[in-house]
This record gives sequence, C-alpha cells and structure tokens, in this order.
Amino acid sequence: MSSAAAIGSNSSYAQSPAIRAKVISLTSARITVVLGKVVYRHDQRKISNTDPTLRWATTLWNTVTWRARDGEADACANIIARFLPEARKEPGVELVTVNRSVTDPAKFLFYEVFSDEAAFEAHQQTPHFKQMILEEALPRLAQRERVQYVPL
Repeated sequence: MSSAAAIGSNSSYAQSPAIRAKVISLTSARITVVLGKVVYRHDQRKISNTDPTLRWATTLWNTVTWRARDGEADACANIIARFLPEARKEPGVELVTVNRSVTDPAKFLFYEVFSDEAAFEAHQQTPHFKQMILEEALPRLAQRERVQYVPL
C-alpha cells in the first residue's frame, strides 16, 4: 500500500478502491496506518499483532526544554516536583522524567513517552497540567520548546 493511498483525503479515513484505512498519525516523519488489525509503519513494513514493535508503532516521544526567567528557576523546580507524581499516575503516560542543567540551573529538560496521541491530548487536559504547567509555570518561563519524535 502506498503512502499516497493512505492519505488520499483530508478526513481521518482514506479511501482506495480496495482498501479503507484509518490513518492513526501523520507527521513529517511517519505515517502509521491500520488496516483491520494490521499496522503498517511509515516504511511500509508490516507489523503483526504479535510483533513486540506494535506497541511502539503509535507511541509518542517528546523532549521539552524550559528556560526559567531570572529568579524563577527554583519556583519552576518546585512546580515540577509537585507535577511529576501526578503526571506519572495518568493512564497512557509511559514515562515522564525531568532533569535540571548542572551548568545552568534555569534550564530544564523533560523526557516524555505517551502510549499514543490520545494519551498526550488527555495529559494536556488534566487539572494538574492546566493548573501547574499552564497557570503556574508558563508565566515563569523565558523559553519553552517541545519536539516530538517517533521510533525508527
């Protein structure tokens, strides 16, 4: 199946004469398509239901970097310390860890792994994300950047 056939329309479903496929995710790096219960990766390698890589086919990986405003680094560290235990309880959160730079204490590196895009979206709608990250932390930041990754 070609990538063009999989993304032939703007809807979440793509049509071809013989196949109806649901596009799970579309990024510049990957297209994952479900045909019945069989998943095809962006490189069109078939992943069977028993293949352990199936779990990773829809996994979403993020790095997030923060740079705190002058005088706000310790407040950001405290917010993160309160936020992490709550985030780790969420269904669909495979991993979330945060590190603070040794040479520049105003810099933080988050590493996040979500089971899929839906888990990531749900994470951003939780009360603790809205309160601690959006309301408390963001005003204290000079810079914030998120980069999404997919497995090779």
